[in-house]
Amino acid sequence: MFTRKRDAMGQVVRWKARLVAQGFSQRLGVDVFEVFAPVMHFKSLRCILVVVAVRDLELKQLDVPTAFLNAECKEDVYMKVPTGVVAGQGQVCKLVKTLYGIKQAPREWNIEFNGSIVALGYTRCVSDTCVYVKQSRTGQSIIIPVFVDDAFPACATVDLPEMMADLEVLMKKYKIPSIKDADVLLGMRVTRDRRAGTLKLDQELFAKKLLTVHRMEQCNGADTPAEERQRDSGGGAAAETAAQQMDPDDGTGPVHFGSVVGGLSYLAMSTRPDIAHAVNMLSRAVSAPVAQDWRDAKRVLRNVKKTHHLGLLFGGGGGPRDGVVVLAPSFCDADWAGDRTDRRSTTGYVVKVNGSTVSWASKKQTTVALSSAEAEYMAAGAAVQEMLWVRSLLREMGFEQDGARVLLCDNQAAMAMAANDVHHARTKHIDIRHHFIREHVAAGTVRLEYVASADQQADILTKPLGRVLFAKLRERVLGMQC
Repeated sequence: MFTRKRDAMGQVVRWKARLVAQGFSQRLGVDVFEVFAPVMHFKSLRCILVVVAVRDLELKQLDVPTAFLNAECKEDVYMKVPTGVVAGQGQVCKLVKTLYGIKQAPREWNIEFNGSIVALGYTRCVSDTCVYVKQSRTGQSIIIPVFVDDAFPACATVDLPEMMADLEVLMKKYKIPSIKDADVLLGMRVTRDRRAGTLKLDQELFAKKLLTVHRMEQCNGADTPAEERQRDSGGGAAAETAAQQMDPDDGTGPVHFGSVVGGLSYLAMSTRPDIAHAVNMLSRAVSAPVAQDWRDAKRVLRNVKKTHHLGLLFGGGGGPRDGVVVLAPSFCDADWAGDRTDRRSTTGYVVKVNGSTVSWASKKQTTVALSSAEAEYMAAGAAVQEMLWVRSLLREMGFEQDGARVLLCDNQAAMAMAANDVHHARTKHIDIRHHFIREHVAAGTVRLEYVASADQQADILTKPLGRVLFAKLRERVLGMQC
């Protein structure tokens, strides 16, 4: 397998060649047993980047070369002799280390690297088991988030010698060539202005590549990713008929459509919450796209063409500048019965730390809501779950969150349902999983407050909006002027 390592400007800095085993031929229970390996959540990384910006921490990055080869292969796994290697008749290779391609390689590497970091005095977080924290000699937190074979250590400037001493142990053990200031994290470009206390995370290069791959680099830009209209989800008899009229070999078939949606999904989940709802709608039609779905997909690409430079801005004027890390007021909203095919609603929420967006969602609800209040109530429940998780992660990183955290909602009836067992006849059918919000409201860990619909930032995640309102909410969600 041949790959290319690129820098923040997209230039190739290293060519890589790798021998990969044919792990697809392995049999469960014979030469492979456990295969699960945890992977760091992108939202965990965004929380850490907010901390880096707010507290002006040092942010480094390192890449473990041929990481999987450092872990032992516990099962008996045999491989054909690679082409070009001289071997005797009937000879095969027995793997001593976990070669790339075998199914247990990621798990064994995670166990190996976890042991090395824990041995240095770091604690593995429960909220995200790929984030490690250690209290330095000065009493501050040293944080090491790990994404498979990439690590992004962060610490206060005064603790930099202590952190580098720990990293040198890892460098020596795993032959890591160098540690540098972070500029590209998992394909996302990092731009810091330490005087202003800001950190920008964007995917401009990936957005341009996506446009080029799908031959949209010369298209006209669009102000919004979706038209301000209501439409059905993809599927049904009409979709099947239209799909049959499409030739899968002419570049407009389901495979190509899935490639477009996959690329846009990576943008939406990483740095572009403003296109998340439009991508969510496209994802519902991946199996049988019709002509209208293709027009909608091109509309999102046209919007990406006009806004490829946008990303998330952490720090700055969005929150306290005294180094305090706070789970800021977050937003939840729902578009009641927005899907006219099955009449299910769409949940949207935006969770913020120090005024910067760290987590968001645009997701169709699993059950039909009988009223807008019920839809908003279920959206609030989903938002509270996410807020509690972010609060737990911040606590484990050494940033305790005291008092009730505020969730902003634009539906008074939903707020009343969360505070009291009101309208019993209208709410007794709601699944118990949505009622846990009442317990947290009663305990004082969460407080719902009203926000005007025009200022409801989660509205951008529930339905297509007009150009003016969309631009206003996008600027607030991304944290930067567009």
